[in-house]
Amino acid sequence: MFEEHPMLKRAAVECMCNLVVQEEIVKYFTGENDRIKLLVLLCGEEDELLIKAALGTLAVLSSLQADLEYIKDLNLEDEERKRLNDLIHNNRIICEKILDVKSFTKIFKQLCACNNPDLQFRTFYIIRNIVKTNKELAIRIVETELMDILFAIKEIKDDRLVNEKNRKIASDIVELCLKYGLIQRSKDHTIKEEDETTLTN
Repeated sequence: MFEEHPMLKRAAVECMCNLVVQEEIVKYFTGENDRIKLLVLLCGEEDELLIKAALGTLAVLSSLQADLEYIKDLNLEDEERKRLNDLIHNNRIICEKILDVKSFTKIFKQLCACNNPDLQFRTFYIIRNIVKTNKELAIRIVETELMDILFAIKEIKDDRLVNEKNRKIASDIVELCLKYGLIQRSKDHTIKEEDETTLTN
């Protein structure tokens, strides 16, 4: 991924995108290194195939590979419970690392508003993963300009501008924030953010 040649760089990221489905590979991104930061920065490049691969890698890494709603009531063996806790822990670390990149909001804001539906979907998917992780990380998303774009995308009805799949995932993110109590519906059914004191309490 650190290659200078554009095609080699793209090939390396595409390869990594295929590898990160393996749990043992994830640990290479959760340690004290800049691999997540590099992937976020690559999302700001001009090569759309490179961006697609970088977003795909982040989408897999930020996705908790377990259905917590289904698993939480199961009587798991100690080893299975430990594996689940490790997955949750690593998921949180990766999502925090994504948010910690200074240019995260700027890069993802551009991708949220881009006219490439595939890149837009992957971007929304990553944001949804972050919001699903916990309320604290969701607050960090709500406090950015990304929410303004998500609100707008959610309301666009013209499929020529935003397809149904992308509109749905943007709506999912908004609904998650509503459940956390970070935003609220007003009497006219529009959605607004809670004030800053509410978010920080």
